[in-house]
Amino acid sequence: MIKIKTLVFLSLTIFISNNFQAQKPIDSLLVKLDSILEVKNIPGAMISIVNSDSIIFAGGIGYANLEKKEAVTSDHLFRLGSISKSFTAIGLVKLLAEKQLSLSSPIAEIDPTLDLKNSWKATAPITIEQILEHTAGFDDMHNHASYNTTDTETPSCLAMVKVHKKSLYARWQPGTRMAYSNPGYVLAGHLMEQISQQPYYQYLKDNLLIPLGMSESGFFFKQPSDRLMAEGYVREGNQFSTTDFKSVNGGPASDLCSNAKEMSLFLMFLLSKKIPQTPASLIDEKWFDRIENPATTLAAKNGFIGGYGLGNMTVWANNYLFHGHDGGIDGFSSMYLYSREANFGLAISINKQGGLWTLIDEILNFYLGPNQIQNTKYQPIPEKTRNKFSGFYNFKSPRNQTMYFIQKMMTGHSITFEDNYLLVKDFGDVVRDTLYHKGNNQFYRKTEGLPFVMLLEDENKKAILWLGNDYAEKENKTIRVLKNYVLLGSVMMSVLGFFVGFGWWIKRFFTKEKVSTNSRLILWLPSFFFILMIISFVATAYPSVQPHLA
Repeated sequence: MIKIKTLVFLSLTIFISNNFQAQKPIDSLLVKLDSILEVKNIPGAMISIVNSDSIIFAGGIGYANLEKKEAVTSDHLFRLGSISKSFTAIGLVKLLAEKQLSLSSPIAEIDPTLDLKNSWKATAPITIEQILEHTAGFDDMHNHASYNTTDTETPSCLAMVKVHKKSLYARWQPGTRMAYSNPGYVLAGHLMEQISQQPYYQYLKDNLLIPLGMSESGFFFKQPSDRLMAEGYVREGNQFSTTDFKSVNGGPASDLCSNAKEMSLFLMFLLSKKIPQTPASLIDEKWFDRIENPATTLAAKNGFIGGYGLGNMTVWANNYLFHGHDGGIDGFSSMYLYSREANFGLAISINKQGGLWTLIDEILNFYLGPNQIQNTKYQPIPEKTRNKFSGFYNFKSPRNQTMYFIQKMMTGHSITFEDNYLLVKDFGDVVRDTLYHKGNNQFYRKTEGLPFVMLLEDENKKAILWLGNDYAEKENKTIRVLKNYVLLGSVMMSVLGFFVGFGWWIKRFFTKEKVSTNSRLILWLPSFFFILMIISFVATAYPSVQPHLA
């Protein structure tokens, strides 16, 4: 049911344009969405649906607070997690343009005191645009650096950069592969603070949020006491439990809170490239293409369109190319999408983690209809391409370096060619995707209008599989499997040695047989400590509690 406050807001502020989306009655959609909340055990959702010059709906369904039976309205703020990155990227682009600085500037030119490890510094220094595209080679958050339990006020981005120092190093040559890194956006916030000489959140408030009419939104390190906030929840068994507003060392990467009313204005800005309901520009229109498309990856340099731009990702859905970003943080999941071709934008946030896409699909199907793309024109695959790229590929751009050795062991894709299509197989040789050749060694699904796979070579002529945003190098699968067996065999023998030693230890206590303690102990202790090492490493790498940042 649409709340009275939402109806008042709509009647006062919405100018409905004569288009198909605006004319469709929304009541039936809200009923469907409300039923999804019940099925998916989601407390509540804020929803924004717009086109370029009007708000179709800005409000909520379900509950912002279960205990108080407080319904979600257009004014309730939700924690948006990594959607923060879109605002940070746009703000930094605006700031650089104002100061006549370049996106391609090395970060050392902004702050020469930064001492970030980069073995390719002489020929490939880390640049601002690489940070915003996640192509600097940085690791993601380490467990010790995730939550901030000491500061009572928003720390400077430089202070958070120091906390993330073990993540902020180039694992490969910057500007080649993409690996999502929250600490990278903390560094972007520091550059913003260096250039503007004010806290990042203040610059974004004054130069992005306020001009767009988003006065209630903000980057909040602690829960604001003067705002109407939705509660975040986790489901434990059949019960919902509230999640505390935990401060994370994310800042520009994670701390944005907004509501349905104000996210509608942000979506209209992205669709129209203007401040809503005005002819004024916030940034030069030329920047939108750069924000929405990557330029620094190896694939982008070889003509690949799509992927992750400057805090902005590409999604194909319901016959149209969309841009946007998702976000997740304790107790909340969020996403916004917009398509200028469809003249349609939506933002949705739920106060629970998981189940978001079911709601998004329902909205997209309601307004845009099901996907009807059926590509029938395919390019022949050159024999040279078949010979060069057939084989097994291992992924070499992990988001989290800590557990990469396990990922390397258990993941990988094989590709083979049949007629004019490419088969993608998983590590067990099960076909996971069938892709068709569009040309230029780029491939797409039959039902999508944008390629998301490319085959290319690096500077050393090594075969590379670019799968979505993942980078994989061709290697010998037989050797990879052999290495796996050797490692697993070693672990199994160690485990066997442990249980043999443990059995001997028990036997020693319950029998009078005299045995040599030293010789048995020498055999048993190495197995014991090897297993203890594995348990300790896994326990350290995977703590029971860690922030969920998309």
